[in-house]
Amino acid sequence: MPYLPAVFRKIRGHTLSSNSTSDRSSEPVEASARQYTLQVTPGGTPSWAGQPWPYVFQNGEVAWALGLNGRWRLVRVIGDSFLENIDDRKQLTYNATWMNNGETMRGTFSPGCGNIKPDTRAIRRLIFDEGPRCVERREWQEVEDDYEDCEVESEGCEESESDHQALVSK
Repeated sequence: MPYLPAVFRKIRGHTLSSNSTSDRSSEPVEASARQYTLQVTPGGTPSWAGQPWPYVFQNGEVAWALGLNGRWRLVRVIGDSFLENIDDRKQLTYNATWMNNGETMRGTFSPGCGNIKPDTRAIRRLIFDEGPRCVERREWQEVEDDYEDCEVESEGCEESESDHQALVSK
């Protein structure tokens, strides 16, 4: 996320012009102004799993990615982000890898397009609520505590147990 400079002014007494002094202090108002750096991030979480959201990922971070087949899977972000022109807009984009039948696959995903999300409880819940889409039960062990009465189907999922272990153990 970009860091934006912001100036906060600690007001002592009444609002004063910047070159006057307060009636409670002989300190000029400028002396009480301090500069801080704020990290601007959106509040809350997305409303649905595929909603564009300005996430930032680090090299090696595990995330959920939505493939061209419409199915979510765990991936590992590789390398640094880069800007790519998508739909006439520059979007922050990441390369990621995942295992499929013992073979390492690679894809490009953009949080601004809604096709990559961090692996957090809130995101797993969004994906689960919309349908598991090739997310096997073993990938939902942490989520099952919240959804003990829900079943997760794994029809059509080609990912094997060894593929999953290779991803999360890196």
